[in-house]
Amino acid sequence: MGSISCAWASRALVLLTLISRVLGDAVNRTIDDSLGDSVTGQRPTYLPETPGVWEDETCGAGCFIQPDRSLAFDGTWTAATYKPSNGVGNVSLSFNFHGTAIYIFFILANNQPNATTKTECNFTLDGAVVGNYSHSPTSSLDLEYNVTVFSKTGLLNQDHTFQIGATGTDDVFINFDYAIYTFENDQDNSTPTRASSESSGTSDPSPLAGSSTSSESSGTSDPSPLAGSSTSSKQTTSTGAIVGGVVSGIVLSVTLVVFLLWRKRRRSQNTIAM
Repeated sequence: MGSISCAWASRALVLLTLISRVLGDAVNRTIDDSLGDSVTGQRPTYLPETPGVWEDETCGAGCFIQPDRSLAFDGTWTAATYKPSNGVGNVSLSFNFHGTAIYIFFILANNQPNATTKTECNFTLDGAVVGNYSHSPTSSLDLEYNVTVFSKTGLLNQDHTFQIGATGTDDVFINFDYAIYTFENDQDNSTPTRASSESSGTSDPSPLAGSSTSSESSGTSDPSPLAGSSTSSKQTTSTGAIVGGVVSGIVLSVTLVVFLLWRKRRRSQNTIAM
């Protein structure tokens, strides 16, 4: 009986050690509209490339909607107004990421004179449509920042392609601010970081967006993903230290049990020998 208990405890110790290592390997990474992936540096692709379709924070008087750079993530954004009548075709942006969750954040417009402020778009993940989003402007003159327009968790831990597109017959406004994805390390390699934007965490770090919105969205699996606050900080919430401490305590407890069982078995053997 003693040898069986020791074998079980040893297997439990190995399992808990592996769990501890896995939990410590999940981190949140950002994809800025302009600066790109915080680790790989890869930037989103905006189509069409026709001048004047996609504009960023450097746009001057030619852009009727001017967000506050101090409230935008990293002080940047990239926006387009889709107009079926202008002949440039559909507008879209896309990027790649490797991970198990994705969260998309927009800046929304409301009552802005002489500007299209309705937001409507669809989302495609790995070639399949996974949701859409619609925001009808209110009478407020204020813009809305850090708005979660899409989120999906539980993805396979592999490379993914995400696309945001606008089609249809209505004029719509799209302002992409940034994305957050959950990266889980499944190989022993490292890549240089553009900025210190990673945060250790669990397998579901759940980055949440601080603002709320009454706009409708569909196709998301997590209705309340987060992204810190309304500032442009790149640090995301982490619970890895807490989880790691709990797992470490369990591992130590199992180790103590193994030792006590082993000592008891040795004493029994010595008594029989005498």
